[in-house]
Amino acid sequence: MDHTERDLKSQHEVWLAQQQQLKANLTMERIDLEEKKQQFENRQEHASQQAQAAREVINLNVGGTTFSTTKSTLLAEPETFFWHLLHSGCWSPDYGDSFFVDRNPKFFEPILDYLREKRLYISVDKLSEDDRVRFLADVQFYQITTLSNSLNLPSTAFLAPGVLVTVAGSGQRGYGGDNCEATTALLNYPCGIAVHQNCLYIADRSNRCVRAVNMTTGLIRTIAGSGEQGSDGDGQLATTARLHRPIRVTVYNNTLYITDRTAAVIRAVDLNTGVINTVVGSRSIGYSGDGGAANAAQLKSPAGVAIAHGTMYIADMDNHVIRAVTISTGIITTIAGIGGQAGYSGDGGLATAAKLSSPCDLVVHEQRLYISDRGNHCIRVIDMLSGIIITLAGTSNGGGGQALSCPYGLVIHENSLYVASFFADCVQKVNLANGEVTTFCGVANTNKDSKQRQSTPNSETSSQLNGPVGITVANNQLFISDNGNHRVRVVGFVE
Repeated sequence: MDHTERDLKSQHEVWLAQQQQLKANLTMERIDLEEKKQQFENRQEHASQQAQAAREVINLNVGGTTFSTTKSTLLAEPETFFWHLLHSGCWSPDYGDSFFVDRNPKFFEPILDYLREKRLYISVDKLSEDDRVRFLADVQFYQITTLSNSLNLPSTAFLAPGVLVTVAGSGQRGYGGDNCEATTALLNYPCGIAVHQNCLYIADRSNRCVRAVNMTTGLIRTIAGSGEQGSDGDGQLATTARLHRPIRVTVYNNTLYITDRTAAVIRAVDLNTGVINTVVGSRSIGYSGDGGAANAAQLKSPAGVAIAHGTMYIADMDNHVIRAVTISTGIITTIAGIGGQAGYSGDGGLATAAKLSSPCDLVVHEQRLYISDRGNHCIRVIDMLSGIIITLAGTSNGGGGQALSCPYGLVIHENSLYVASFFADCVQKVNLANGEVTTFCGVANTNKDSKQRQSTPNSETSSQLNGPVGITVANNQLFISDNGNHRVRVVGFVE
């Protein structure tokens, strides 16, 4: 073998050695990658297990001591401390994070603290009638306030009947909080409210705008009004238009109607496009226009609006009349009251010959038009077939039960009329059959004299309201604009 052949053989051996080393290195890298992959998957599984465990954990502070357990443990071991702590029906897995609690304050108060912190509703479903009454008595005794600060809860969690909960407004007067949780936002004397397609609309009177709360996310935004005082912007986006003093809102056929009281007009916002227009009122304050176009008529402090049977009914408050606009033709007429004449008369006769005093809201139900005759502290009713007016409830007819005190907003739910009694600081319930009046929620203020009214704006208790104005019903709950507390509250109906 010559020198050249030996060199080639040596080079080949070196190459083979290099190939073997390269293969060994690749094998080690594959093993390393597989180990890292396994480690990553293990970490992922561990993190998932930790996250799942975290979701299972329940912590309660009792007397300064924190106790912890898991949902699974609570369900599997019913004789644990937590089972006794959550006594009286225990914790229902059917309703997610809902709790049943009993009267013992040692148990009751820490559970409520936890519920407030976690923004959970208290469920009273499946309780016996005695337990339900006892539970609501506990709520009153402990003066529970906000069991939930938001509406973005599972559909299975729901509001305990009889408990007032804040859904919009922090309680501080002002403007702010758009695109944030509604309970942290600032409102400024909220008045009329309406619910449509899971959205709560609020006439934010002194902010000169209308706010909307998405009841799924709990977020609030401004949908009409630039915040500047005025009355313009027809044909433009509602958010660029100026409003003067919006006090009522209602939704019909995917259109939001806004009563701008001091501008003496009704504005309409197309909820599909966001464009605003004026549909009633010439912006000239007075009383005229019957038989003509509604947008050329004069109004004076219009307030509540109700739409039914192709007609828009308007409480023309300072004209002391009810106006009606036929939607198909746009023609306006007066259907109740004598223009410019305040008084109380006409029961049993035609509504057009009767006297009203500052009517401020109305609702249509079964061919009857119900009117909050504010200045007369009563509820008037017009039979829409005969045109005859009567008094259903209030001081003017001496009906059974309590007196009404400056009735504002009206809504009907399951054959009862609910009335926001402004001076009485409560919502009252009127029996449609006999006119008997009872208090539904709020602590009734018996002094109806506005000059002597001493309402305490204490929003830290569940039971007090401060000048409720607007009310509406949705999802078997009553929404209330708590005007003097700059909030919107909601309360469930007691079954």
